[in-house]
Amino acid sequence: MADTISNQQSEGETINYHDVFLGAKHLQTEPTLKPDLLITFHKSLISKNLKLFLRQQEGMAHWHVQPAGMVADTFQKLTRIIRTQPQEFFTRLNQLDSVQINPAFTQAWHSLNHQGRLY
Repeated sequence: MADTISNQQSEGETINYHDVFLGAKHLQTEPTLKPDLLITFHKSLISKNLKLFLRQQEGMAHWHVQPAGMVADTFQKLTRIIRTQPQEFFTRLNQLDSVQINPAFTQAWHSLNHQGRLY
């Protein structure tokens, strides 16, 4: 997921239109959209809808990757601070065989993102 002001957006790979669809009340409790783990890096988000959505997620762990400095608990769910560069963290994460992503989760987000792009 990439915030609107980030330089991390990649069409077809990142969720870029979350602000368009996350304001819908019925999606706030949609089980297929519920993340088990949120991994963030760099500064905080500008998207109010995304912040509110993530704050409402029960049972979600939140890891923030940052080599040094204070870390804001933007989503009020922070469970771990990982002190390394984001690129190093994600390189190592990609090398793990045990990381599994539920296809229904990915499909639900990408479907809504596609609809948001057309809006």
